Amino acid sequence: RRSNYSRNTWNPSARTVAWPQEPGGNWTWTYHSLRHVFATWAITIGTPIEDLSRFLGHANTRITQDVYIHIHGNHHTRFHQATR
Repeated sequence: RRSNYSRNTWNPSARTVAWPQEPGGNWTWTYHSLRHVFATWAITIGTPIEDLSRFLGHANTRITQDVYIHIHGNHHTRFHQATR
């Protein structure tokens, strides 16, 4: 259960490494924020999207792409420059 994991594993680990907390006592970094950092890092080092998708437990690669691959505002310009 999530409450057991938080109490027995997450909170003690966060305290051990002295992670910052918000004024209400919640941790600044959450499990999902660290998962996002990991997935983004894995993509930047060239991990195949199919492998990462399976590792993250997504039903298909489209979910992984939608969540972790971000298109920046100048994507049209970059595309046209790359295809000249």
